Amino acid sequence: MTTVDAIAKHQPLTGVLVALALVAAPATHVVGAQATDRPLRKLFLPFRGKEAGQRFLVFQTASWICWIAAAVACILTFYTGGPVVLKYGHYSVCMSGLLAEVLMVSSLMAFEPTTVKANKNGSAGALFKSKRAGFFATATMSLFLAIAGFVVAYLGEINLDDNLEERRLFYILSGASLLTASTVTHGLGGRLLFNINWKFFQPLQGGTRFVLLQAAGWALVSISLACYITQYVTDLPCACHSIIALYRPSLPQLCAMGGSLAGVFAQLLLSASILVFRNKATEVARKNTKEFTDEGEVVENEAELEVSREILAQRISKWLEGQRAIVRTAFVLLALYGHPHLEVVFLTILLLTIPLKVFISALTTWSLIYYLVPLLKPGDPATDGSQYWDAFITSVAENMETALPIWLGKELRILADHPEKITSGGKYIFGYHPHGLYPATAGWFHHTKAFKRLLPDIRIVPLSASTLFYVPVLREITTWAGVRAVTKKAFMSGLEDTGAVLVVPGGQAELVYAGPDTRRVGLCTRHKGFVRLALEQGASLVPMFVFGELQAQRNLLYLPALQRWTYKRLGFPLPFWVAGWKTITPLPTPGTPLSIVIGDPIDVLPATPGRRPTEEEVDALHSKYFSALQDLVEKHKVEAGYPDLELEFRDD
Repeated sequence: MTTVDAIAKHQPLTGVLVALALVAAPATHVVGAQATDRPLRKLFLPFRGKEAGQRFLVFQTASWICWIAAAVACILTFYTGGPVVLKYGHYSVCMSGLLAEVLMVSSLMAFEPTTVKANKNGSAGALFKSKRAGFFATATMSLFLAIAGFVVAYLGEINLDDNLEERRLFYILSGASLLTASTVTHGLGGRLLFNINWKFFQPLQGGTRFVLLQAAGWALVSISLACYITQYVTDLPCACHSIIALYRPSLPQLCAMGGSLAGVFAQLLLSASILVFRNKATEVARKNTKEFTDEGEVVENEAELEVSREILAQRISKWLEGQRAIVRTAFVLLALYGHPHLEVVFLTILLLTIPLKVFISALTTWSLIYYLVPLLKPGDPATDGSQYWDAFITSVAENMETALPIWLGKELRILADHPEKITSGGKYIFGYHPHGLYPATAGWFHHTKAFKRLLPDIRIVPLSASTLFYVPVLREITTWAGVRAVTKKAFMSGLEDTGAVLVVPGGQAELVYAGPDTRRVGLCTRHKGFVRLALEQGASLVPMFVFGELQAQRNLLYLPALQRWTYKRLGFPLPFWVAGWKTITPLPTPGTPLSIVIGDPIDVLPATPGRRPTEEEVDALHSKYFSALQDLVEKHKVEAGYPDLELEFRDD
């Protein structure tokens, strides 16, 4: 709809926006005359550079030029009898008026009178008493201008297929908004925050972070300008002018959208770079300035501003670190707990969005490649750990150690009754309890700094259900973490390689016990294979319990009779849905304290080659092991935050 049509069809918003675009800059100039204490007789003498400063002169000149352009665009829009008519001129009027307003406000911020004494908080322009407030106002204003440039470029693409000249005018306005936003953010924003210590051009100065952010920001500005220039000189019609064009862009649309978005991100990077700016002058001024109170103590302006800037930078740095921690937390938690759900969602989306034949063909081809290619490689990662990637699992563990306190609100605690009894050179079988719904902690806790401080010479090989090695993505995470299948061959291999393995004695049978009452923890005691292997290999049994593993997640569909039946016949209890945070997600429930306690090793007689332990010996050690586990839980449950927790040993 053209401008004239819009107003003719009783859409007053268009007319109001055009009026505001023409009135805003002159009105701001009038208000600014009062804010800067300029006499009314000099109201219409904006170009007095000696009185107001050169920056004021430059911004005022540019502002009035843009305002004149807006007035001309308005005339060409509504005076249809002229030689040139702008079909969508209200966009041009509003954009030119916005440019004029931004430049007018910038001129008032840059106002530096020589005859008016600066206020006691330091000069931050006419509109703000605080330089910090002036900087953030400038950065926000420039970001809004860059976004407006993006909107204008997009509107030009979808509305002006048949009007090349007016579309080129939109490109010019978008490019002008980008240049204005960039120079105002960098030049005026830096000046407001650092005063004389800021220069518009200061290559390779200001600190490493400043230089890198500046390089990235100005690179995006260059890319954006290159896109606008390409748009201007390319006389190609658009391929389509609907929302679908965003997904199938032609060359002009790609340049318009890409250039505009690059300009928006450039503003964010330039603003961030100014906040991390450092140089010798600012550091020396901050350190050498003395502070005094009003009664004989006067605070020097530069010292106060530098201290404020330092505090602000620290707060922003702390905030950014917090955001990075949140991102790391979300990534790590989703990788460890949510990947099966994400895979199901991904496959469901594909199934609903592409033809069924294409989906089946693609899935079959991918499955053949995914499962057959590893067979051509030497070794068996599920048995020998040949794909173990120490840097990967160490990074995961360190991130989890950092992320869990943020997510759960509690520090991860790893305790051992007598860590000095677990030494290198021995053989140990760690029994991990409970299995819970998803014992992901078993795969990474022994790589944390807390565990390494406790048992620095112990490297544990976790053993897990073989089904993990057939699930896409989860297979890679599992093998990179050094997890092996819970088979006798992998068990023996792990003991031989590192001298310590970890098993979950309850296994998947404990999934059936994971009911809504988390105060009673059901443990399956009918598995004795790990006890028999301990006697055969002369390996000490080490009971351990994880408080919070079961409480952080639960099975949303708790049907014990059906789940016990399906487990006995299918090997896995169904139905099964891990419920944690917000009930429908698999992420651990926030506020659940997580503590890992490790008991004393239960020593056995040295292994005798060829001798098999008797059932009486197996039963005796089995009973001793679970008795030690019971004592371990009772000893630590109050300190761990679960005073009402009770163990329930079951062999069904």
